[in-house]
Amino acid sequence: MVSHQKIKDLFELAVEHICSDISDYSLHPDIDFQRNRKISSQKLISFLVSQGSSSTKVEMLDFWGLDASSMPTSSALNQQRQKLKPAALEAVFKHFNSSAMGLLPSTLSDGKYRFLAADGSTCTYFSTPSFSSAEYYCSPGNSIRGVYSMHLNAFYDLTTHTYTDALIQPAHCKNMEIVTILEKNEYSKLLAFLQQADPAAFVTVSTVNEVIGEWNRKKSVLG
Repeated sequence: MVSHQKIKDLFELAVEHICSDISDYSLHPDIDFQRNRKISSQKLISFLVSQGSSSTKVEMLDFWGLDASSMPTSSALNQQRQKLKPAALEAVFKHFNSSAMGLLPSTLSDGKYRFLAADGSTCTYFSTPSFSSAEYYCSPGNSIRGVYSMHLNAFYDLTTHTYTDALIQPAHCKNMEIVTILEKNEYSKLLAFLQQADPAAFVTVSTVNEVIGEWNRKKSVLG
């Protein structure tokens, strides 16, 4: 089994590889990323990839920690971001994907299997009722025309480097996702219920080694 640390190490190596020739991915190769700053090219790329859906300030606190002396300002982050070409992130992912495929055992890399990456993104844009459907409308915002939003779910083939499928839907109508922990005898009952209630439901199953919290405490007391 491939550990998460190996995958993380491969990603860091991919970032280091691209940053070793960062001038190829800078808008101004002669001056960009040539000085020592709090946000090096390596930290910038790592932050952009790890950034979630929270505000920039919250994401920066999560990445750099609570030490005010080590965390840059939002304006400094924006200035560094403007120096980086979008091709840098694409190059990081291509290098990472190529390296990660090398971790597969020979039984899985004989061409019989497909390896897909799945992810979702929400895109907000300005539009008009004559161009966009009303179901994509979110709020007036700061625009007279209003703000629209869509959610994109895409499948990306890691071996052929192509998108194989995509689903676009209104952001406020995303498919519901339910995460639950069940015992073995409850699992079969859930599958039987889903087969009747929603035969097209998408279900993933994984083994839980340890559960910490109120659920575990109650089980101990009852036992």
